[in-house]
Amino acid sequence: IRQIEAKALQRLKKNEESKKLKDYLG
Repeated sequence: IRQIEAKALQRLKKNEESKKLKDYLG
């Protein structure tokens, strides 16, 4: 995996997690 791809993937994961957290906290 290229560094840029890994970084983008990490960011996407973080966004997903924060989204779930926001939904959870509602």
